[in-house]
Amino acid sequence: MDEFSSRDIPYHHLKGNEIHGLGDLVPPFAPDKPAVIRVSLVDEGAHAALLRLAEMPVAVCRFLENELPRLNKICAAQKRRLILTADHGLSLTRTGLSHGQGGVFERAIFCVEW
Repeated sequence: MDEFSSRDIPYHHLKGNEIHGLGDLVPPFAPDKPAVIRVSLVDEGAHAALLRLAEMPVAVCRFLENELPRLNKICAAQKRRLILTADHGLSLTRTGLSHGQGGVFERAIFCVEW
């Protein structure tokens, strides 16, 4: 967050399960600079044991189906790229999901661009 702040890049952190959608919660984007929206739906769900591994794909799909069309419309209107990525992956261990230990799946970072 400090790095984004030092570069004057707006950073928004949302849980992803709010009642209102991202379009209502995030202020308008400045058309001349990037913005970062962090959604911690899976990360917080894993740490709080609210989401089981088998439930995560459905939760992510539901979130994307609801939010991507709105975000894509905003970005298209401003002629900006929409990039969806993850800060790290997850590893399945004997004690559950883990991250930050540098396993092979944590190094393969998902990224898609529109």
